[in-house]
Amino acid sequence: MKLRKIHCLGGSLLALSFVSSSAVALAPEVSLSAQAGYRSDALDWQSSSASQLWNSSWGDLNIYHARLGVDIRFDRIHLRGMFGYGTITDGWSVDDSNRSGSNASIIGDTTGDVLDTDLAIGYRFHVRSVEHRHTYLMPTIGYSYHEQNLKDDNGYNRISGTGISGLDRSYSAEWDGLWFGLNLWETDQSQDFTIAAELAYYLSDFYAAGDLKGDPNEADYEHPVSFEQGIGDTTGIRFSLYGNYALSQSVDLVFGFDYQTWEARNGTHRNQLSDGTTADLTLDAVNWESASMNVGLAYFFY
Repeated sequence: MKLRKIHCLGGSLLALSFVSSSAVALAPEVSLSAQAGYRSDALDWQSSSASQLWNSSWGDLNIYHARLGVDIRFDRIHLRGMFGYGTITDGWSVDDSNRSGSNASIIGDTTGDVLDTDLAIGYRFHVRSVEHRHTYLMPTIGYSYHEQNLKDDNGYNRISGTGISGLDRSYSAEWDGLWFGLNLWETDQSQDFTIAAELAYYLSDFYAAGDLKGDPNEADYEHPVSFEQGIGDTTGIRFSLYGNYALSQSVDLVFGFDYQTWEARNGTHRNQLSDGTTADLTLDAVNWESASMNVGLAYFFY
Protein backbone atom coordinates (compact mmCIF):
# COMPACT_ATOMS: atom_id res chain seq x y z
CA MET A 1 0.00 0.00 0.00
CA LYS A 2 1.37 3.39 -0.96
CA LEU A 3 1.46 6.03 1.75
CA ARG A 4 0.77 9.13 -0.36
CA LYS A 5 -2.33 11.26 -0.25
CA ILE A 6 -4.32 11.92 -3.42
CA HIS A 7 -4.88 15.61 -4.19
CA CYS A 8 -7.52 17.32 -6.29
CA LEU A 9 -6.37 20.92 -6.10
CA GLY A 10 -6.66 21.75 -9.80
CA GLY A 11 -10.36 22.45 -9.44
CA SER A 12 -9.74 24.76 -6.47
CA LEU A 13 -7.20 26.80 -8.39
CA LEU A 14 -9.45 26.93 -11.44
CA ALA A 15 -12.26 28.25 -9.30
CA LEU A 16 -9.99 30.99 -7.99
CA SER A 17 -9.34 32.18 -11.52
CA PHE A 18 -12.98 33.17 -12.14
CA VAL A 19 -13.31 36.91 -11.60
CA SER A 20 -15.98 39.40 -12.61
CA SER A 21 -16.24 40.34 -16.26
CA SER A 22 -15.43 43.96 -15.44
CA ALA A 23 -12.09 42.99 -13.87
CA VAL A 24 -10.95 41.08 -16.95
CA ALA A 25 -12.39 43.32 -19.61
CA LEU A 26 -8.96 44.67 -20.47
CA ALA A 27 -6.64 42.64 -22.67
CA PRO A 28 -4.08 40.81 -20.52
CA GLU A 29 -0.39 41.63 -20.36
CA VAL A 30 1.57 38.41 -20.83
CA SER A 31 5.26 37.74 -20.18
CA LEU A 32 7.35 34.62 -20.72
CA SER A 33 10.68 34.13 -18.94
CA ALA A 34 13.61 31.73 -19.09
CA GLN A 35 16.21 31.61 -16.31
CA ALA A 36 19.20 29.52 -15.30
CA GLY A 37 21.28 29.41 -12.16
CA TYR A 38 22.83 27.56 -9.23
CA ARG A 39 21.13 25.91 -6.28
CA SER A 40 22.37 24.17 -3.13
CA ASP A 41 20.21 21.69 -1.18
CA ALA A 42 20.38 19.63 2.00
CA LEU A 43 17.93 16.90 3.06
CA ASP A 44 17.70 14.54 6.04
CA TRP A 45 15.24 12.20 7.73
CA GLN A 46 15.05 10.14 10.94
CA SER A 47 12.96 7.02 11.60
CA SER A 48 12.73 4.89 14.73
CA SER A 49 10.98 2.07 16.58
CA ALA A 50 11.47 0.45 19.96
CA SER A 51 14.46 -1.51 18.62
CA GLN A 52 15.59 0.40 15.54
CA LEU A 53 17.07 3.81 14.75
CA TRP A 54 17.70 4.99 11.19
CA ASN A 55 19.07 8.37 10.08
CA SER A 56 19.89 9.44 6.52
CA SER A 57 21.17 12.78 5.31
CA TRP A 58 22.39 14.41 2.10
CA GLY A 59 24.37 17.63 1.95
CA ASP A 60 26.30 20.02 -0.29
CA LEU A 61 24.06 19.04 -3.22
CA ASN A 62 25.32 21.21 -6.06
CA ILE A 63 22.53 21.77 -8.57
CA TYR A 64 22.52 23.58 -11.89
CA HIS A 65 18.96 24.40 -12.80
CA ALA A 66 16.76 26.13 -15.37
CA ARG A 67 13.21 27.40 -15.11
CA LEU A 68 10.48 28.61 -17.45
CA GLY A 69 7.81 31.02 -16.26
CA VAL A 70 4.64 32.71 -17.46
CA ASP A 71 2.92 35.73 -15.94
CA ILE A 72 -0.54 36.91 -17.04
CA ARG A 73 -1.97 40.16 -15.73
CA PHE A 74 -5.59 41.26 -16.00
CA ASP A 75 -5.38 44.72 -14.46
CA ARG A 76 -5.10 43.84 -10.73
CA ILE A 77 -5.40 40.06 -11.16
CA HIS A 78 -2.09 38.22 -11.61
CA LEU A 79 -1.81 34.59 -12.75
CA ARG A 80 1.58 32.92 -12.88
CA GLY A 81 3.15 29.54 -13.49
CA MET A 82 6.64 28.10 -13.25
CA PHE A 83 8.37 24.87 -14.26
CA GLY A 84 11.95 24.14 -13.20
CA TYR A 85 14.40 21.29 -13.65
CA GLY A 86 17.90 20.85 -12.25
CA THR A 87 20.76 18.36 -12.35
CA ILE A 88 22.61 17.38 -9.16
CA THR A 89 26.26 17.20 -10.19
CA ASP A 90 27.71 16.15 -6.82
CA GLY A 91 27.07 15.92 -3.10
CA TRP A 92 27.44 13.51 -0.18
CA SER A 93 25.23 11.12 1.78
CA VAL A 94 25.45 9.51 5.22
CA ASP A 95 23.26 6.58 6.29
CA ASP A 96 23.43 5.54 9.98
CA SER A 97 21.30 2.69 11.33
CA ASN A 98 21.11 -0.51 13.35
CA ARG A 99 18.49 -2.11 11.09
CA SER A 100 20.58 -5.24 10.53
CA GLY A 101 21.04 -5.82 14.26
CA SER A 102 24.38 -4.02 14.47
CA ASN A 103 25.47 -0.44 13.94
CA ALA A 104 26.28 0.63 10.39
CA SER A 105 27.45 3.95 8.99
CA ILE A 106 27.73 4.24 5.21
CA ILE A 107 28.76 7.31 3.25
CA GLY A 108 28.41 7.80 -0.49
CA ASP A 109 28.63 10.23 -3.38
CA THR A 110 25.32 11.70 -4.56
CA THR A 111 24.01 12.73 -7.97
CA GLY A 112 20.47 12.99 -9.38
CA ASP A 113 17.96 15.63 -10.38
CA VAL A 114 15.23 17.93 -9.03
CA LEU A 115 11.91 19.14 -10.42
CA ASP A 116 9.70 22.05 -9.35
CA THR A 117 6.32 23.36 -10.54
CA ASP A 118 4.23 26.25 -9.25
CA LEU A 119 0.83 27.79 -10.06
CA ALA A 120 -0.49 30.90 -8.32
CA ILE A 121 -3.07 33.69 -8.44
CA GLY A 122 -2.83 37.07 -6.71
CA TYR A 123 -4.63 40.40 -6.39
CA ARG A 124 -2.55 43.59 -6.57
CA PHE A 125 -3.07 46.62 -4.31
CA HIS A 126 -1.47 49.98 -5.06
CA VAL A 127 0.19 51.18 -1.83
CA ARG A 128 1.73 54.53 -2.78
CA SER A 129 3.31 56.63 -5.51
CA VAL A 130 6.17 59.09 -5.11
CA GLU A 131 7.16 60.81 -8.36
CA HIS A 132 8.24 57.97 -10.70
CA ARG A 133 8.21 55.29 -8.00
CA HIS A 134 5.19 53.08 -7.35
CA THR A 135 4.77 50.51 -4.56
CA TYR A 136 2.42 47.51 -4.71
CA LEU A 137 1.29 44.76 -2.33
CA MET A 138 -0.16 41.45 -3.56
CA PRO A 139 -1.57 38.59 -1.44
CA THR A 140 -1.17 35.29 -3.32
CA ILE A 141 -2.45 31.73 -3.11
CA GLY A 142 -0.94 28.87 -5.07
CA TYR A 143 -0.14 25.19 -5.50
CA SER A 144 3.39 23.78 -5.74
CA TYR A 145 5.04 20.43 -6.39
CA HIS A 146 8.70 19.67 -5.64
CA GLU A 147 10.68 16.50 -6.28
CA GLN A 148 14.21 15.36 -5.39
CA ASN A 149 15.64 12.19 -6.98
CA LEU A 150 18.90 11.17 -5.30
CA LYS A 151 21.36 8.42 -6.33
CA ASP A 152 24.20 7.23 -4.08
CA ASP A 153 27.30 5.32 -5.20
CA ASN A 154 31.02 4.98 -4.31
CA GLY A 155 30.10 3.75 -0.83
CA TYR A 156 32.38 3.54 2.19
CA ASN A 157 31.67 1.85 5.54
CA ARG A 158 32.92 4.20 8.26
CA ILE A 159 32.79 1.53 10.98
CA SER A 160 34.73 -1.22 9.19
CA GLY A 161 36.86 1.23 7.19
CA THR A 162 36.22 -0.61 3.92
CA GLY A 163 34.82 0.40 0.55
CA ILE A 164 31.46 -0.87 -0.71
CA SER A 165 31.49 -2.20 -4.24
CA GLY A 166 28.25 -1.86 -6.20
CA LEU A 167 26.42 0.62 -3.97
CA ASP A 168 23.47 1.91 -6.03
CA ARG A 169 20.99 3.32 -3.53
CA SER A 170 18.25 5.74 -4.53
CA TYR A 171 15.81 8.00 -2.69
CA SER A 172 12.98 10.03 -4.25
CA ALA A 173 11.02 12.62 -2.27
CA GLU A 174 7.88 14.57 -3.23
CA TRP A 175 6.37 17.65 -1.55
CA ASP A 176 3.06 19.04 -2.83
CA GLY A 177 0.27 21.27 -1.56
CA LEU A 178 -1.09 24.78 -1.15
CA TRP A 179 0.85 27.90 -0.27
CA PHE A 180 -0.05 31.43 0.80
CA GLY A 181 2.17 34.39 0.09
CA LEU A 182 2.62 38.14 0.31
CA ASN A 183 4.47 39.98 -2.45
CA LEU A 184 5.80 43.54 -2.07
CA TRP A 185 7.43 45.34 -4.98
CA GLU A 186 8.48 48.78 -6.14
CA THR A 187 8.83 50.06 -9.68
CA ASP A 188 10.99 53.04 -10.64
CA GLN A 189 9.74 54.10 -14.05
CA SER A 190 12.50 56.66 -14.51
CA GLN A 191 15.13 53.92 -14.18
CA ASP A 192 13.10 51.09 -15.81
CA PHE A 193 13.78 48.97 -12.73
CA THR A 194 11.63 46.82 -10.42
CA ILE A 195 12.68 45.22 -7.12
CA ALA A 196 10.42 42.78 -5.25
CA ALA A 197 10.31 40.53 -2.19
CA GLU A 198 7.95 37.63 -1.45
CA LEU A 199 7.29 35.60 1.69
CA ALA A 200 5.38 32.33 1.32
CA TYR A 201 4.04 29.74 3.76
CA TYR A 202 3.39 26.16 2.57
CA LEU A 203 0.92 23.52 3.76
CA SER A 204 1.95 20.33 2.05
CA ASP A 205 2.04 16.55 1.98
CA PHE A 206 5.22 14.49 1.84
CA TYR A 207 5.87 11.13 0.20
CA ALA A 208 9.16 9.32 -0.44
CA ALA A 209 10.44 5.93 -1.58
CA GLY A 210 13.92 4.43 -1.35
CA ASP A 211 15.84 1.52 -2.83
CA LEU A 212 18.72 -0.03 -0.85
CA LYS A 213 20.33 -1.73 -3.86
CA GLY A 214 23.99 -2.51 -3.18
CA ASP A 215 23.74 -1.67 0.52
CA PRO A 216 25.50 -4.30 2.70
CA ASN A 217 22.36 -4.44 4.87
CA GLU A 218 19.89 -4.82 1.98
CA ALA A 219 19.35 -8.61 2.12
CA ASP A 220 16.02 -8.37 3.95
CA TYR A 221 14.54 -5.68 1.68
CA GLU A 222 12.58 -5.62 -1.58
CA HIS A 223 13.70 -3.86 -4.78
CA PRO A 224 13.17 -1.42 -6.39
CA VAL A 225 11.08 -0.11 -3.47
CA SER A 226 12.76 -1.05 -0.18
CA PHE A 227 10.81 1.41 1.94
CA GLU A 228 8.18 4.16 1.70
CA GLN A 229 7.56 7.24 3.83
CA GLY A 230 4.50 9.45 4.18
CA ILE A 231 3.43 12.48 6.20
CA GLY A 232 0.18 14.38 5.72
CA ASP A 233 1.11 17.54 7.62
CA THR A 234 4.17 19.32 6.26
CA THR A 235 5.07 23.00 6.42
CA GLY A 236 7.54 25.19 4.60
CA ILE A 237 8.67 28.82 4.39
CA ARG A 238 10.18 30.55 1.36
CA PHE A 239 11.74 34.00 1.01
CA SER A 240 12.38 35.35 -2.49
CA LEU A 241 14.12 38.52 -3.63
CA TYR A 242 14.08 39.37 -7.32
CA GLY A 243 14.20 42.20 -9.83
CA ASN A 244 13.63 43.26 -13.44
CA TYR A 245 15.61 45.73 -15.53
CA ALA A 246 14.16 46.85 -18.87
CA LEU A 247 16.56 46.26 -21.75
CA SER A 248 13.99 47.36 -24.34
CA GLN A 249 10.26 47.94 -24.68
CA SER A 250 9.60 44.19 -24.70
CA VAL A 251 12.62 42.52 -23.05
CA ASP A 252 13.70 42.60 -19.38
CA LEU A 253 16.76 41.26 -17.62
CA VAL A 254 15.45 39.24 -14.65
CA PHE A 255 17.35 37.93 -11.64
CA GLY A 256 16.46 36.43 -8.29
CA PHE A 257 17.38 34.69 -5.05
CA ASP A 258 15.26 32.08 -3.24
CA TYR A 259 15.70 30.51 0.19
CA GLN A 260 13.31 27.89 1.54
CA THR A 261 13.17 25.51 4.48
CA TRP A 262 10.66 22.67 4.93
CA GLU A 263 9.91 20.24 7.74
CA ALA A 264 7.65 17.23 8.23
CA ARG A 265 6.97 15.49 11.54
CA ASN A 266 5.37 12.29 12.89
CA GLY A 267 4.72 10.18 9.81
CA THR A 268 4.99 6.53 8.80
CA HIS A 269 8.09 4.72 7.52
CA ARG A 270 7.17 1.36 5.98
CA ASN A 271 9.88 -1.18 5.18
CA GLN A 272 9.09 -3.51 2.27
CA LEU A 273 10.71 -6.83 3.17
CA SER A 274 11.93 -9.51 0.77
CA ASP A 275 9.53 -12.13 2.18
CA GLY A 276 6.54 -9.99 1.12
CA THR A 277 5.76 -8.59 4.56
CA THR A 278 6.08 -5.02 5.81
CA ALA A 279 7.43 -3.48 9.00
CA ASP A 280 6.44 0.01 10.16
CA LEU A 281 8.60 2.55 11.96
CA THR A 282 7.77 6.08 13.04
CA LEU A 283 9.07 8.68 10.61
CA ASP A 284 10.11 11.18 13.27
CA ALA A 285 11.24 14.04 11.03
CA VAL A 286 12.14 15.11 7.50
CA ASN A 287 14.00 18.36 6.83
CA TRP A 288 14.77 20.06 3.52
CA GLU A 289 16.71 23.30 2.98
CA SER A 290 17.41 24.98 -0.35
CA ALA A 291 18.99 28.21 -1.63
CA SER A 292 19.21 29.27 -5.26
CA MET A 293 20.31 32.15 -7.49
CA ASN A 294 19.19 32.63 -11.09
CA VAL A 295 19.33 35.11 -13.97
CA GLY A 296 17.56 35.26 -17.34
CA LEU A 297 15.33 37.17 -19.73
CA ALA A 298 11.61 37.95 -19.86
CA TYR A 299 9.68 38.86 -23.02
CA PHE A 300 6.48 40.93 -22.73
CA PHE A 301 3.50 40.66 -25.11
CA TYR A 302 1.35 43.79 -25.10
